[in-house]
Amino acid sequence: MDRSDFLLEISCEELPVSYCMPALGQLASDFRKWAKKARLDHGEIESFATPRRLAILVRDLELAQEDLEEELTGPPVAAAFRDGNPTPAAEGFARGQGVSLEDLLRVETPKGEYLALHRKVPGRAAGELLAESLPALIPALRFPKTMIWGEGEIRFARPIRAILALLGEELISFRLGSLESGRLSPGHFRLSPEPFAHESASHYKEKLAGAGIMADPEERESAILRMAKQAAEGMGGRLLEDRELLKTLSFLLESPFALAGKFSDDFLDLPRDVIVIAMKSHQRYFSVENAEGELLPGFVFLTNGEVKDPASVIQGNERVLQARLEDARFYWQEDLRLGMKGLQERLESVLWMEGFGSLADRSSRIGTLSKQIMKLLPGFPLDEEALDWAARYCKADLGSEMIRDGKEFTRLQGTMGMNYALREGASETAALAIREHYFPRFATDRLPEGGEGILLSLADRLDSICGFWAAGYAPTGSKDPYALRRQALALLRILVGRELPLCLSDLLDLALSGYENLDREAIHPELLGFFQGRLEGLLEEESVPGDIFRAALLSGETRILDLRARALALSELRGDEAFEQLVIGARRVNNLLSREKIESTSPDAWLQLEAWSEGKDTGVREELLKEEAEKALYSSLQGTAGELLICSRDRDYAGAYRHLAALGPRIDAFFDGVMVLSEEEALRTNRLQFLSCLADIFRYYAGFSEVVLEGEREDSPS
Repeated sequence: MDRSDFLLEISCEELPVSYCMPALGQLASDFRKWAKKARLDHGEIESFATPRRLAILVRDLELAQEDLEEELTGPPVAAAFRDGNPTPAAEGFARGQGVSLEDLLRVETPKGEYLALHRKVPGRAAGELLAESLPALIPALRFPKTMIWGEGEIRFARPIRAILALLGEELISFRLGSLESGRLSPGHFRLSPEPFAHESASHYKEKLAGAGIMADPEERESAILRMAKQAAEGMGGRLLEDRELLKTLSFLLESPFALAGKFSDDFLDLPRDVIVIAMKSHQRYFSVENAEGELLPGFVFLTNGEVKDPASVIQGNERVLQARLEDARFYWQEDLRLGMKGLQERLESVLWMEGFGSLADRSSRIGTLSKQIMKLLPGFPLDEEALDWAARYCKADLGSEMIRDGKEFTRLQGTMGMNYALREGASETAALAIREHYFPRFATDRLPEGGEGILLSLADRLDSICGFWAAGYAPTGSKDPYALRRQALALLRILVGRELPLCLSDLLDLALSGYENLDREAIHPELLGFFQGRLEGLLEEESVPGDIFRAALLSGETRILDLRARALALSELRGDEAFEQLVIGARRVNNLLSREKIESTSPDAWLQLEAWSEGKDTGVREELLKEEAEKALYSSLQGTAGELLICSRDRDYAGAYRHLAALGPRIDAFFDGVMVLSEEEALRTNRLQFLSCLADIFRYYAGFSEVVLEGEREDSPS
C-alpha cells in the first residue's frame, strides 16, 4: 500500500500560552482516532506549535483504504419467506441494499438462519476522506474559552487566518467557513511577514526554519535555555533556571533571541523573592546570580527574533523593570514602617466572609486551633514560643501593601510574612512557620517541614474548609469556588506525609468548635464524608480499588494513617486464597446475623479482643459448645486474639488480616458442621452470640463483605 506524509497547519491569531500544549495533544489524539475509524494506517505523529500556529505532521499515512469484505445480516429466514414466497421484510432488505433477492444468501447464526448479503466495499482515497473530515476535525478542538469568528458559527480559541493541508505534494482542498485550505503558511510577523508556500508535507519544519521560525516547542525550549545561559554568563553570572518560565516563553516566541539588561544595585536590598517575582511575572525575565547563589543586578530577557537596535530594546526593558522595582521598594518600606503588629491590626477591618468575621478573627481561630492540635500530639517536636508568635501573625502580610498590590506580588503571601518577621527580629523558626503554613499550595508542592508550620498549615485548612462549608459553599459537581477539594487533599497529604497519628473526626470537632451558632451535628458527618472521599481519590493513585477502601472505611477508623494502612494492607491481600476464604466466611456470618436481626452488643471490639485473649467473659458459654467445629473455632479465636492485639498496637494491619484469614477454614467448617439455629434455645442463643462476637472483631478491622472477589468483578473473564 502506497504511503505519504500528511501535514495539517492551523494558523491563527496568537493563542494563550496555556492553550497550546493541550491543543497539540488533542489534535494528535483526534487524528489517531479518526485514522483508526477511517481504516488508514500511519506512522509517527509529530506535533508543532508556536503562538500563531498548531500543526501535526503524520508520517507514512496510507494513501487509500484497503477494500473491505463485509457481511450484512438481514431478517430471519422464517420472517423473510412465507410458503416459499418473499415477504416485505426480505424485499425491503434487498431494496435497502440496492440488490435483488437473488443476491441474498442464507447464513447460520447462533440465533438461527438469517438472510445476509456479502459484498466488497472498495477502499476510498485518503485525500478524499481527509477533505470530508477536516472541516469537522478542526473546530472539534476543545479550549477553555472559544470565540465565533468569520461568517457562520465556527468556534475556535482565536480567529483562524489560514489552513495548510498537504498529503505528500497533493493539496487537500476543503472549506472551513469562509476560509479555503491552501499551501501557504504565515511568516514571522516581523522577520518575514509575507506568507510562503509549501511544496510538500515532508519538510515542514525545515521550511519554517528557513523563514526564521522554530516550529518544534521542545527544540525552542532548549534553544531559549541555551541562549539565556550564554547571556547570563556574558554578565559574569549564571542563569537562575525556572522551568515554568521556560515553558511559558517557548509558547510565546517563534524565533527566540536572548538579551541581557541591568538594574540598580540599590534594589538588592529588597527580599530576593520580590525581585525574582517582579522580573518573572511582570516581564518574564530570568534572574541572574553569582556562584554563591546571590542575586546579581542583572536579568536576561527574550525577544521574538533578533532586533536591529539591541541597545535601545535593552534600555526600554530596564526602564520598565526599574518602575516595577520602585513600586516594590515603596511597598516594602511602607510595610516595614507598620511592622507585624500594624499589619495584623489592619486585618480587623478586612472582612473574611459575611457572617464569619474578619481576617483578624480567622487568624485568631487558626492560632487557637493550632495549639489544640498540638495537645493531640504529645512529644511532637516544636518550639511552643515560636508557634505562639507565628500563630499570632501568620496572616499579617495579607494586610501589607505588597500583597494588596493585587498583581504578581500577591503570590508571595507567606513569603513576605516571613521576610517581615525576620526584619522585625522574630526567630527563624517562627518566620519559617509563617511561610510554611501555606504549603502545599498545589498537588506537587512541598510539604511543611517544621513542626510549627505543620500545625499552622493543618489549622489554616481546617478552619477554611469548615467555615466555607458552614456558609453553604460546599463543592458541587465541577463547582468548587474556594478550592475546598484542593485544601482537603493538602491536609491529607500532610497527615500522611508527616505521619501524624491524628483522628480526622477529632480535628473536625476542634475546628467546628471555633465557630458559634453552627449545627455541628449536621455538618460534622458531611465534612467527614467529604474528607473520606478525597482520601479515596488519593489512595486510587496508590492502586487501592474503591471496594477495598470502602471495606477499610467500614472499620469506623478515622485516623488517616491507620485508615490508609488498612486499605493498603487489604489491597495487597486481594487474590490470596486464604483471604478470599475469610471474606466468604465473614459474609456468611453477617448474612446469618442480619437474617436473625442480631445487632452488635459489644461497645468496644478492642476490649472484646482483650477478653478473648485473656480468657475473660465474652458472653459465649464454652460449656454450651457441643460440636467439634465450634470448639475448634472458639479455640482458634482465643489463640488469635492476642496476636491481633499485638498487630493492632504496631499498626501491622497486613499481619492482622493474615491472622484473621487463618480463621477462614474454621468458619467454613463451623457453618458446614454446626446447626446454628438449633431448636434448643440455649444452644441457639450461645451460637448467635459467638457469631456476633466474631462479626464485631471482623468489623473492627474492615467491612470484609464489601470486598469484591476476583470472580465477582464485572471485568473478570467469563
